[in-house]
Amino acid sequence: MTAIDNKETFISDYEIGFTVSFFAEKKYSRIPNLQGNPFFEYDDPIWFKKAGNDTESEGIQHKNFYLKEDFRETIREGYPLNNFPHCYLFHDLTDHSILSLQDIVDIEDIWVEVGLRVQNIQDVS
Repeated sequence: MTAIDNKETFISDYEIGFTVSFFAEKKYSRIPNLQGNPFFEYDDPIWFKKAGNDTESEGIQHKNFYLKEDFRETIREGYPLNNFPHCYLFHDLTDHSILSLQDIVDIEDIWVEVGLRVQNIQDVS
């Protein structure tokens, strides 16, 4: 029984979203707008879940997919990261973002913000 089917609980549905921010204070120290601010951000790059979408086992598989699976999508000859395993986030940065390899190398800090949205659905008679 999911939270949506259970009339005993207040929570009918929920969503978990992530924002990942990348900082390079040394590289961008001369740019006032980037001091203390990320130079690149992703919204919901890693995980999005709604109540009732999967079982605990499927949740573990989903987590392993993002964190343990090797995502070297294309092995290009001469590509400097051919022998380096890629988690999903790293794959997304190298293959699907505007960042250069130098931008990725220059990352000093990564901030992950977790957003939880809890919803309640009530029938109105």
